[in-house]
Amino acid sequence: MSIFLPSNYNLIKMLNTQTLGLELYKNLGKLFYALAIGDGTVHTKETNKMRSLITNNWLQRDDFDEENSFNTAFWIETTYDWCMEHDKLSEECLQEFKIFYKEHLELFTPKIKKSVLAMARTIANAYAGKNKSELILLSRLEIMFRKH
Repeated sequence: MSIFLPSNYNLIKMLNTQTLGLELYKNLGKLFYALAIGDGTVHTKETNKMRSLITNNWLQRDDFDEENSFNTAFWIETTYDWCMEHDKLSEECLQEFKIFYKEHLELFTPKIKKSVLAMARTIANAYAGKNKSELILLSRLEIMFRKH
């Protein structure tokens, strides 16, 4: 028995993968912003550290199409900036990330989870070490990643 696939099936599949990749990076921007604003203030050192990590780590990722790595990593920064400009709350951004994570567990390979946690810890340490709010957020993220 053969399965009928539309002639543009591969294109549709590719576009869905690119869209999911883009959404992943947007949600990472929300997560990193949630961590930075966790103590009520986004410190310049946290933002600078996030940008540095994106340049040095996420632009080098091979989990998604290399041609789009700049554009997708750019969305981490763009979403982070948008959240900051719109005074988004930490909890709101964290919840949006959590919903995306649960709906797309397949995108979060052990390698990506490890990179996200490392980046989150580094951002939290960027300004005077981790405070209580940031430690709580990091713990919640670690628990979420361990559960699923």
